[in-house]
Amino acid sequence: MQAKSKYLDKFLINSGATIYEALSKIDLNKKGFLIVSNQDNLTVGVLTDGDIRRALLSSYLLSDNIKEIYIKEYS
Repeated sequence: MQAKSKYLDKFLINSGATIYEALSKIDLNKKGFLIVSNQDNLTVGVLTDGDIRRALLSSYLLSDNIKEIYIKEYS
């Protein structure tokens, strides 16, 4: 169970994280996306490398929070 949790951790990020932290995790998992969770560990959205790229092109900073850029409506 421990190995599975370690594997899944590469794809999870808290909604309070910075863009830099998200980009680092996406680089680590090499899949181009993260599942965003809130403080209660409930899934609240998805964040892709494309979302980050668009945010940076729109003058967001790496130190900015991901709350404004992740996709909140998903299925």
